[in-house]
Amino acid sequence: MNNFEKVTFPFKTVQKIFLNSKDDIDNEFNDYKKSKCKFNLNGILKSSGEKLFKTICLKEAKIPNSFYCVNENNNVLSMFINNVQTNYIVPVADYNAYSFVNYWTTSNNGITLSYNYVNYKFTFTSTVSFSISSSSTILNVLGFVSNTNYNSSNNSIVSIYPVNFAKTQSLYIVLSPFDNLNISSGNNNIFEKIFLNNLVNGYFFYKNDTKYEIDDIPGDNIQIDIFDENMNYINFNNVNFEITLEIEQIEKVTKDLMTYQKFYGL
Repeated sequence: MNNFEKVTFPFKTVQKIFLNSKDDIDNEFNDYKKSKCKFNLNGILKSSGEKLFKTICLKEAKIPNSFYCVNENNNVLSMFINNVQTNYIVPVADYNAYSFVNYWTTSNNGITLSYNYVNYKFTFTSTVSFSISSSSTILNVLGFVSNTNYNSSNNSIVSIYPVNFAKTQSLYIVLSPFDNLNISSGNNNIFEKIFLNNLVNGYFFYKNDTKYEIDDIPGDNIQIDIFDENMNYINFNNVNFEITLEIEQIEKVTKDLMTYQKFYGL
């Protein structure tokens, strides 16, 4: 057998793909949110030979701590006062209980707000009877139950539970066109769930070695969607994220004998 005779054998390759949301090729959907990005991979996900096995792994992620606890999905407080409905739109920002009371007080809403630092609850008080509408999107943040109406008693309403100004604690990553890699209660196309518990210099850092078997895809584009715990698009406020994907592939290739021997160390 000479060194140039052709041999067919399984050949393994490992490629890392470094993605940055600043390179989004289709940023019309939520440009400033930076949570729905499309990337062109120039054929990286296609097999050059007969594919035997291919996996993908979200190897690393660098996530900016730039999203707010009160955002456009949970910033409406709707009240009925003298049978007139008023929607208070809370400016998106990071609040704690004291800064929220300060915001509410300076807004001159006609209803006072106080905070009990012993049981961590809010009390809304008015000079007349009033109610909080179930259409409010901020109820969970203020210690109430979503989709529930609350009527004043002696012109006051006290939150049911402690207030919760914590940010989302985890993110869900969807990688299209791949689906059914993992399943959550709200989405069956989850690629990875990232717990936000390693904050360094304004960024969360994530490392992972879990691999998922995938097929070749038509075209060269993939899309990354990032959601919060309620499956709403996270708003990174125009700060970019970075993600590293690792593609491992075993395919059947035909090479000359010299290449085969070099590959297997013969």
